[in-house]
Amino acid sequence: MPGVPGVPGVPASTPAPVAPVVPPVPLAAPGLEGFEAFANGVVARYRIPGVAVAVAAAGRTVYEGGFGYRDAEQALPATPDTAFGIGSVSKSFTALAVLQLADAGLLSVADPVMRWLPTFRLPGEDARHTDRVTLHHLLTHTSGLPPETAMRRTRLGSIREDPDLPWMDVPPRVREAATRLVPITTSDQLLDAIATQDDRLLAPPGRLFSYSNEGYALLAAVVERAGGLAFPEYMRRRIAAPLRLTRTACRTTDYSPTPPVAQIYARGVKDGHRGVFPAPRWWGCGEIFGHGNMVSTARDLLRYLQLFLHGGKLDGERLLSEDGVRAMTTSHVAIPTGGHYGYGLMIQSGYAGRPDTCVVGHGGGSKGVAADVAFAPGNGAAVVGLANLQNAPAQLISRGALDALLGLPLEAKGQSFPDYALPAARLREYAGRYQSEDGDTVTIRLADGALVAETEALPPLRVRPCGEDAFVAPGPDISGCFLRDEAGAIWALFTGLRAYRRAHEHVLPPGQGV
Repeated sequence: MPGVPGVPGVPASTPAPVAPVVPPVPLAAPGLEGFEAFANGVVARYRIPGVAVAVAAAGRTVYEGGFGYRDAEQALPATPDTAFGIGSVSKSFTALAVLQLADAGLLSVADPVMRWLPTFRLPGEDARHTDRVTLHHLLTHTSGLPPETAMRRTRLGSIREDPDLPWMDVPPRVREAATRLVPITTSDQLLDAIATQDDRLLAPPGRLFSYSNEGYALLAAVVERAGGLAFPEYMRRRIAAPLRLTRTACRTTDYSPTPPVAQIYARGVKDGHRGVFPAPRWWGCGEIFGHGNMVSTARDLLRYLQLFLHGGKLDGERLLSEDGVRAMTTSHVAIPTGGHYGYGLMIQSGYAGRPDTCVVGHGGGSKGVAADVAFAPGNGAAVVGLANLQNAPAQLISRGALDALLGLPLEAKGQSFPDYALPAARLREYAGRYQSEDGDTVTIRLADGALVAETEALPPLRVRPCGEDAFVAPGPDISGCFLRDEAGAIWALFTGLRAYRRAHEHVLPPGQGV
């Protein structure tokens, strides 16, 4: 049986489509005419089984379609109504819930986390900082919590039960953790895991941005306490139903979506062949939500983004105050590699070198999931891209549509990475091993006068300097920067939105939170 073009290892009885499987509505903006060919090229280049896309301008849908298959084995096309996992795009829903409760006077983002979660404790000696951690810190990823050391245990049950685990590309440390650690499935267990783990804070609360799924899972527990509803039910009653998001929900253990639903895929070596194969078992997190664990469609998410473009009110119904929208889309903290973070949303001012253009959005990924949403408040543009393969560049497709709407070249890239000359002595200073508390490691070495980065998940990458202490690797651009302590010594590598501590040296001094 022939394989799907661009998706080795996925059998199909019919060839993959070469145009969107759903005819788009008439294009309303110049430049979108070349988008379909561009998106098809990305799908083929990165061997993505299926992608759904939706685009709006001035409050009106100007494009929606699918590329490839939601189920390649059955030759079922991807469509704007196909339910996909959305990964960390879910975080904006969590932030929206928190701001709704703030509008109602039921909580404040300045509240200490302990007010709502009395058993919350920071680990080890850092417990003395516990009462300083606020909801604002969780919303902005500035709590100081090291990433994933507790959260990885929420997925272990699903990983252990996955029959496809032997052939999938999974880091050895994940496989090892699945056999050694005890899974957790509830927010109370997560709180206990955070309090008892053998870790140090990356920095005092408020001092450093480092992406934290733990923080958003805790926010979901706060929503339950302050809102009086289980988090999935809160999402359904207070957000999805009023916005008429008919196919948006949390993936609870008993979740059973109505078709069409995306089959999920993974990369790996199966039966001696490397390729992309069906891997239908989801990696859930029990009854822990807030950080991810939601599903939606391109059409639903495009409607959702209109809430922010219309000041918190849609079709005559107000779900969030204008102040709440401003809070979510305000740049609260700088991301070391560029841009800022609001509440559940990333903000990029000066998009593509345009001082007057700001783009707000968020991506997401997990097994079988790659998602991206974005909107330009000053231009009224909004885009959604959803794919059924982890690490697929859904953002490349969605932001290509956004670039076209803004009159930019396709693949303009909102952030540029210029060449930057650094002396050999500086390059040698960066060499070393950088590690997160959960064992994820990046090794930086010098080879033939250039920096090379090595990880478990990727082949060695030759990286080039693009600024003081900053670098970028090719492909879909992977940027990073080295963080220095108050004495000027390198203590961490920041990449992938997270800080990796330099092994065995250069610990960040206590300092004061900001």
